[in-house]
Amino acid sequence: MKATAAAQAKLLELQTIDAEIIKLGHRRNSLPELAALASLEADRDAARGTLARDLGTFEDVRVELDRLEADSAVVDARIARDNALIESGSSNPQALSGIQAELESLRVRRSVLDEAQLISMEAVEAAQGVLDASREAESVISGQIETVEASRDESLEVIAEAVSEQENLRGNLVVGIDEPLLALYDRVRVRGGVGAALFRLGACGACKIASTGNELEAVRNAGLDEVLQCPECSAIMVRTEESGLWGPQAS
Repeated sequence: MKATAAAQAKLLELQTIDAEIIKLGHRRNSLPELAALASLEADRDAARGTLARDLGTFEDVRVELDRLEADSAVVDARIARDNALIESGSSNPQALSGIQAELESLRVRRSVLDEAQLISMEAVEAAQGVLDASREAESVISGQIETVEASRDESLEVIAEAVSEQENLRGNLVVGIDEPLLALYDRVRVRGGVGAALFRLGACGACKIASTGNELEAVRNAGLDEVLQCPECSAIMVRTEESGLWGPQAS
């Protein structure tokens, strides 16, 4: 393949741009915020699991307290009814005796319920405290995630702007490069990461492997419009005045 020395030299600029785009991609994928978010999201998942468990515990003790309060209300209603019957004086002695016996039983039941309610209220209060702490812990972690996400988004925006700038530079540069040369460069770059490099001091600038003997002589004698590829890594070896092929350095 043939291409002007100027077109080949542009490949060095293009390689610099492409290397920067790759560098920006690595930077985007390795932002410290990403690792921090992964850790925080795991913490939040754990906190939400704890919160769900504590909410379930609270609901269970709350249901038990509601049941005891409902039972107490039923007992209170029956006590009030029995007291009303006694106060009315309309019951015969046998019925009155039965009412009084039931009333005594209801008062014992009410006492038991009062004690159970007290224990249940303490359990509800304790469960509420644990639940509040779990909610606070989840809220704190969620707040930290929002902060880190904002930092991540800011970093991503900066990187996106830098990538856009490099892509614009690339677009302007490739206009002056022949399609066959550009296609070769892109194929090599996709395979090995480096599409073109300066041949300098007898070595390929991509793989750093030196050419010796006949190989070096062939590079020196090739026309500047010849597109040469490294026999080791296939990168296009761009020759310029810096290559040291035609001055005193090449002797």
